[in-house]
Amino acid sequence: EPYVVAADVYSLEGRVGRGGWTWYTGSSGWLYRVWLEDVLGLHLQGDCLEIDPVIPSDWPGYAITLKRGPATYRIVVDNPESVNRGVVSIEVDGQSVPVGPIGLGDQEGNHQIVVRLGRPAGDELGDRG
Repeated sequence: EPYVVAADVYSLEGRVGRGGWTWYTGSSGWLYRVWLEDVLGLHLQGDCLEIDPVIPSDWPGYAITLKRGPATYRIVVDNPESVNRGVVSIEVDGQSVPVGPIGLGDQEGNHQIVVRLGRPAGDELGDRG
């Protein structure tokens, strides 16, 4: 079930990979929040959305849809340089915006946000994978 998490995953011989306490619902909410905020990097505070993912370097990217009031945002994160983190550019509805929080305001309708990960200019190896 998407709303429950196994509290125990066994490693004993004969029981490897089996889980117990599968209706441990309290931790599923925290797991959901960790994935959205700490892995996918979505931070919504008031009218501002910040996108700062920390993903495996072999992920080519991901897409997610955010519905907020009368607006729907299709968020696409591209990882062409196979890095773990590091936002180098953001476009909102085809227009380049500064890297950082995106003001959402009272928008309506459908919008697209494209975030590109990579290494900043001059950072040949970087520490981001």
